[in-house]
Amino acid sequence: MTTRAELVAEALSWVGTPFVHQGAAKGVGCDCVGLIKGVAQSCGLYRDAQLPPYLRVPDPKQMHQVMLAYLDPIPYAERALADILHFRFGDFEATHIGMIVCLDPYFMVHAWSRQGVNEVRQTRVDRFWNIAGCYRLRGLED
Repeated sequence: MTTRAELVAEALSWVGTPFVHQGAAKGVGCDCVGLIKGVAQSCGLYRDAQLPPYLRVPDPKQMHQVMLAYLDPIPYAERALADILHFRFGDFEATHIGMIVCLDPYFMVHAWSRQGVNEVRQTRVDRFWNIAGCYRLRGLED
C-alpha cells in the first residue's frame, strides 16, 4: 500500500519540473494533471492509467469525468495530506488541480503556467485559490 507520506515526498521531489502540456515526467515536464498522474505512478498507484488527449485549458466536463474514474470525491472538511484540490478561476469552471503537501501552514504542489511561472511549485493555499472540490486517490494507506 502507498502512504500519504510517500506521495507527499514524491510530489515535493517534482518541484522545479518545467511545465509541459500533457507531460508527466519528473524533471522533464508535466502539467497539473500529469503531475498527479506521475506522482501516483511513481508511488505504485494507477500504473495502467491512460488519460485521453486534452487541450491546454481542459474541458471541465471531461476533466471531471476523468477525475471520477481515478479519484473519490470527499468533503473538503475531511481533506488530508496527499488529497487533490480542484480549482476554478473567477467565474470559469474548474480546470486546475494540485496535491496537498502540508495542512498547517496550508500548502500544495501543482504545475503552474501563469504569471511568468512555468514549473511545478509549492504554493500556499489561500484566498486566491477558489476550491471547487476535493478528491482522494484510491489505494492509499491511512
